[in-house]
Amino acid sequence: MSDWAHLMSADVLVTAASSFSHVAALVNPGCVVYQPMWRGPLAGWIAPSRDLWDVTLHKARPKFLSDEGLARYRAASQPA
Repeated sequence: MSDWAHLMSADVLVTAASSFSHVAALVNPGCVVYQPMWRGPLAGWIAPSRDLWDVTLHKARPKFLSDEGLARYRAASQPA
């Protein structure tokens, strides 16, 4: 079974801010937990309030992550 087939048939699908998981969510009959991205959620999906997320450059992060914490995360995730 392909990765996409697993996503499309999952009992609970937690999406990423990506078209790959979003398309799978469109046909998933189960519970879909939506992560904000440029496409909006469908009716019936579980979606956090936009107030909880700061969406910039297709990357979502909780607002409770401080600017310093975000800077450390970005520095650590840069290739060596």
